[in-house]
Amino acid sequence: MGIFVNPDNDRFKAVLKNGKYIDKTMMISYVNHVLNSNEMELAFTRPRRFGKTTAANMLAAYYSCGCDSHNLFKDLLISQDESYEEHLNKHPVIYFGLMSFMTDEKASRNDVVKRIQNKIKLELDKEYPDTININASVHDCLLAIAKDMEYKFIIIIDEWDMIFREEKNNISLQREYIDFLRSLFRGNETPDYLAGAYMTGILPIIKYNTESALSDFIEYTMVNPRDLAEYVGFTENDVKSICNKNPEGDFNEMKKWYDGYYLKRAGHIYCPNSVMQAAQSGEYLSYWASTSAFESLKYYIEMDFDGLKQALEKMLEGEEISVDTGSFENNLNEIKDRDDVMTILVHLGYLAYDSVRKTVRIPNLEIRQTFLRTIKSGKTSEFIKRIERCEEAIQATIDEDEERLAEIIKEIHDARPPRHYNNEQSLRTVILNTYDYTPMCYYTTFEELSSGQGYCDILCLPQAGIPKPPLVIELKWLALQRVNKNAEEAIEQIKEKKYTDFLKKINYKGEVLLVGINYDPDTKEHICKIVREYL
Repeated sequence: MGIFVNPDNDRFKAVLKNGKYIDKTMMISYVNHVLNSNEMELAFTRPRRFGKTTAANMLAAYYSCGCDSHNLFKDLLISQDESYEEHLNKHPVIYFGLMSFMTDEKASRNDVVKRIQNKIKLELDKEYPDTININASVHDCLLAIAKDMEYKFIIIIDEWDMIFREEKNNISLQREYIDFLRSLFRGNETPDYLAGAYMTGILPIIKYNTESALSDFIEYTMVNPRDLAEYVGFTENDVKSICNKNPEGDFNEMKKWYDGYYLKRAGHIYCPNSVMQAAQSGEYLSYWASTSAFESLKYYIEMDFDGLKQALEKMLEGEEISVDTGSFENNLNEIKDRDDVMTILVHLGYLAYDSVRKTVRIPNLEIRQTFLRTIKSGKTSEFIKRIERCEEAIQATIDEDEERLAEIIKEIHDARPPRHYNNEQSLRTVILNTYDYTPMCYYTTFEELSSGQGYCDILCLPQAGIPKPPLVIELKWLALQRVNKNAEEAIEQIKEKKYTDFLKKINYKGEVLLVGINYDPDTKEHICKIVREYL
């Protein structure tokens, strides 16, 4: 056994060790059924933190003849599949990840492809002595071994696209890498030594002149995951199971923070890393975004192709935007328009794609928070002003500064398109966005909650750990002679209809702010009334 050739199962064993593994082993069944067929080459791409490396480790542990994994898989779902014993540890495997080669500080990135080939050939020579010519290509080595030993390899590649993401301007290295992969997967003799191939990463396979650089691969992506949809991330049942096993897990909070990727064949999909961290800590935060992800998002937003910033603003308000994902050539050096950027953001996990309506949207609170933080840190001055106004509105509410709150709401309302201005839903949207349109996402908002005596327009609950009072908001639309009285009547309605009972149901004790907001469509005047109470 080696590191790259016929590896052991230690990496997957480590995943199972803490007993918190969510069983995704039936993906193996799908791979088993396409081995040695014209669909034996799979490229399954999805965002970071969605379990790509775990799946690759699982496949290596299952197929590699360099280990015995019966004890690892005996209690997992795949053990009940009819193909289980046929392939368990029966294949020679080559498994490498680009991460280890790309992050080696002692070596030049220009030598990545050569180092990959050399490492593989050295281990092949050690594993199969007197069978290969160490100076030949990896392709020729595999062909010689397969002919001599009469069996075929399975090749697994993790982070296959890292060269294209990290070395965007190094075209010669990209070409060298693609030529190496082509030599492995596109030669006429490839079926003589290859039983199957599995590549995973973030970006789909790059296209040249609209044709895939590795045209024999069947691609499973965030745009079209096909039969592997349920393995993209955690399903809703997975998340419910995790919440049931973890006392800190709250399914409703999970849904608000990490739901949003809806796939036709699998339903709701959640980010595995974020769900597990939230379940274990009880803190619902943005776990998904890393520094590198933050910078890449900022880079794409500031390109501002065809009004991209305006499209993002609409999505932050809950709208969906039409997109053509078919024109993108999966090449970060060939970004032509807004559709290309939004397609990249789908593959990176920042946007969710609806394959029926051909639209994109911001999937959940975690990603929304990342967008807001990125926007605030960039050069998008109008966005920054808007975010700052929302933060000021929250502070004005807490300070019970009714006049200042009315001024800010009017400013935000005035920024709405004129045709939507005198529209009750427009005011409601303005208020909703005012209280959750900040990078910190202080509040989670709820609409039209029934108290048994009426429907509360908007309830704002502070996120866990945020030291701010809940807000109970009632809107008044039609003005009478005394405008201010309508805001006061809103407060009376909150009290009369007992809208604060929602807080009692969750055993909340402490201060709460009752907020009445009145809008006169004739004068465009906004009046606010704020009353502090204690439960």
